[in-house]
Amino acid sequence: MGNRIRITKQFEFHMAHALEGYDGACRHIHGHAYKLFVTVRGVQSADDGMVMDFKLLKKIVQEKVLDYYDHSLLLRKTQKSEKIYQDILSNWGNVHLIERQPTSENILMDIVSILRNSLGCDSAELYSVRLYETDSSWVEWSVNDNID
Repeated sequence: MGNRIRITKQFEFHMAHALEGYDGACRHIHGHAYKLFVTVRGVQSADDGMVMDFKLLKKIVQEKVLDYYDHSLLLRKTQKSEKIYQDILSNWGNVHLIERQPTSENILMDIVSILRNSLGCDSAELYSVRLYETDSSWVEWSVNDNID
């Protein structure tokens, strides 16, 4: 049996959002340079010593997460946002209406759900995901905090 090891890859994407109905500045459309840290845990392969190829992890995160979120506008699906959705989409593109408020916590949980269903590696599992909204503010999910 090989060693249990965690590997982490860092990503960055830029995204705008607004928190409709929020009592504060974040109710306005604004953007962040998000930093995303994805950690995978697994047993070291006897063949090549890898838990998971960083190249594969990068490909999965790029295709499943970054291609969707990067340089997009995320808004909660409401009557107000639905009225302006087509206009924004046709003029600027890459806008998404989602069912929940686009807070860092909800974005994080969407990313976790996407990655848990996309890793495609029997020897490794998603261990943690950390999403920085700013250099001093982040949210984090860990498998250890979510054991039934």
